[in-house]
Amino acid sequence: MPKRTIGERLQLIAQRKARAEQQEAKLHEMQRKERTRRLIEIGGLAAKAGIDGLSTAALYDRFLEIAAAAKDAKAVEAWTQSGGRHFHREQQDSSRVVAIAKFPDKLPPDLTAQLRSLGLKWNRLLVHWEGQVEWGAAKALVEEKGGTIAKVNETLTPAAAFGGEAAPPARPPQTQKRPRPERPGPSG
Repeated sequence: MPKRTIGERLQLIAQRKARAEQQEAKLHEMQRKERTRRLIEIGGLAAKAGIDGLSTAALYDRFLEIAAAAKDAKAVEAWTQSGGRHFHREQQDSSRVVAIAKFPDKLPPDLTAQLRSLGLKWNRLLVHWEGQVEWGAAKALVEEKGGTIAKVNETLTPAAAFGGEAAPPARPPQTQKRPRPERPGPSG
């Protein structure tokens, strides 16, 4: 195997250095995104707790107190359990439910807009509307417009939601071939 010249070695080292710098930049970007996500989550929790209207100074004071108390592992464990209970209770108390709605005919655009505003989305594969909705409002609208709606829970399949109807057969995806842009050939 022929020996590499100094120039080739320097080029290989430069490539490795560039690859390492790219990996480092990618890692830094991932860490930045993770930190941003966490900060947004903390802000969302402050809003959920109803303290987002407090002054920045008041929030900071309470955060410092929490930080001091967080040094006690038993206290943090108690907070975690208590917070979990609060989340669970809120989830159970929520008036929003997962629902599936079906209509016998194609819907006019104004009705589809109303369904979307309630939280429903069109599922092309299963050919029905689904989503988390305020049950009373969704039920009233769907039944008024001649459709059927059913609540779905973790153990209820979409087919069982409508009395055991089988899900419609899956349609093959419609693909349209787009013409490829012409690339200029090599100059001759």
